Amino acid sequence: MTPDSTFQREELPAVQHMLDETVGKPVRLEVDWQSLLFDCEPHHYDEYWTKLFFAPLERGLLDVCRDEPARCAVANVLQSIVIRNTGSTTTSRTWCHFENGVLTLDHAMANIDDVDERAQRLVRVLERASMQ
Repeated sequence: MTPDSTFQREELPAVQHMLDETVGKPVRLEVDWQSLLFDCEPHHYDEYWTKLFFAPLERGLLDVCRDEPARCAVANVLQSIVIRNTGSTTTSRTWCHFENGVLTLDHAMANIDDVDERAQRLVRVLERASMQ
């Protein structure tokens, strides 16, 4: 499978729309697709990408942007989101960090079903960033 998968063509526009609507402004989304080509059957990519990155991102953003003041606070600090797999992160405790307006989501293909834990960590990271 090449990085320009069905997910990229069919699901990513909806993800981008959700980001922009939830945050209340356009948010640049950068995905290092090449790093997300895990050593697995290609037909699993869409499911794994959703569980590892996109579902926790959506859940976390919807939670942290639950009211207008919180949404404005996030919009004031969040400029872009980077999604990648450097191979160094396998737990929800270290999968995301925020620095200089960039939320980075970095996770290897491990603990795929820990969607809620990743969403909770994202909420904590964004809440901390939006309070500074």
